Amino acid sequence: MNETTEFEIIDGCLIRYTGNGPHAELPAGVTRIGESAFLACEELRSVSVPDGVTEIEKDAFADCVNLEQILLPDSIHRIGENAFHSCSSLRIIRLPSDLTELGSKAFACCTALETIRIPGSIAVIPNECFIGCDALWEVILEPGITAIKDFAFADNPSLLHLELADTVTDIGPYAFQNGKSLKEVSFSKHLNAIRTYAFYGCEELENVFFPEGLETIDPWAFSDCRKLRDFVLPSTLQTIGFRAFAGCESITAVHLPDRVAVLDGAVFDECTNLKDVTLPCGITELRRLNFADCTSLKRIVVPSGVAALGEGVFRGCDHLLEVVLPEGLQSIGDRAFEGCEALAGLEMPDTVTAIGARAFYHCSSLASVMIPKDVFRIEESTFEGCGHLADIRLPENLGFIDDRAFFGCGQLIHLNMPEGIRYICKDVFTGCDRLEKLQIPETIEFNGSPQE
Repeated sequence: MNETTEFEIIDGCLIRYTGNGPHAELPAGVTRIGESAFLACEELRSVSVPDGVTEIEKDAFADCVNLEQILLPDSIHRIGENAFHSCSSLRIIRLPSDLTELGSKAFACCTALETIRIPGSIAVIPNECFIGCDALWEVILEPGITAIKDFAFADNPSLLHLELADTVTDIGPYAFQNGKSLKEVSFSKHLNAIRTYAFYGCEELENVFFPEGLETIDPWAFSDCRKLRDFVLPSTLQTIGFRAFAGCESITAVHLPDRVAVLDGAVFDECTNLKDVTLPCGITELRRLNFADCTSLKRIVVPSGVAALGEGVFRGCDHLLEVVLPEGLQSIGDRAFEGCEALAGLEMPDTVTAIGARAFYHCSSLASVMIPKDVFRIEESTFEGCGHLADIRLPENLGFIDDRAFFGCGQLIHLNMPEGIRYICKDVFTGCDRLEKLQIPETIEFNGSPQE
């Protein structure tokens, strides 16, 4: 073992620093800085590292809260896990040009770090590498970098300028989550997927340029990017995950490419300024809450291949005036049009066999409805609160009307019950104050009274 007054060195590895001054100059002959060698040296402000050092190991400078400057030679090829974690005074660091490996959390919580350029010799930026760097405003990734892993740059509220290398093929979950100052992102032409929560909560993000070749946008990827403007989705896109663009209040128009086969639930939920939507011709289902609370949406044409409308798919679209439903549609889910207060009419194709509970709940402008011939059951509260509903035609095959199905339909005057109906449940016609004529077959069974 080689000892000086401040350094413990074994076979070229600096094991421990025992000094207490503001500056440390490593002696010649050191090739590695060992694990926790400078851990929590709170008096340390600057370090000079000699050429020939090749590795900085795990936790080497972690919690050196007053470290402001460290000069790293180009001989370093590896910086280990947590190496500079919580060096909260470190403002600038130049990474060596031949660096090939960064450990996870290597610069996590370096709250004073302002800018970083990462050389292309590093193929992968690991998990949480720069998470929680509050002052980090500029990130430049040089060509050669292929992957940005989970939380790599998450929770960096000052991040303003992001330059992604054209070689990046994978952006991992939560990679830039809560980058609250980021305004623009251009992606590599080689990128095929944007992972879960990648840009979630980037509140100032306005412009995103998606590349041709992109196939997947994962759940929550751009959720709550409230200033995100209209964008062009590439023709190669196939899947958009749950709540991928939910809460993006500034989007006004969306054209979904025809290759999109999966539009997962709540993708555009709470996009309150969305007015114009073009759906892909190959889609077979609109899933739950896809366009819920899109309060500016006025018209939607559902493609011919769609067989099911999911739960709450247009719930709360209170300016929706016109919905064109295709032949071949089989089911309308629970709450599908709940709260669509401006919807005055809707033509349901004969192929519909099921209408869910509260499907038209409080569609207060709905004036007339013809229930398709193969619908057997009207579910609970299906038309409750449809205060202008005056004309409804029930199919001959109807057998069951559930609780509160027409509760509060104050304009309903006449209703002919089909001969085959067997059950009418509780409070079905409560609040139908103008209902004068109700023909009830002798075979009917009650659960509660239709007059209650």
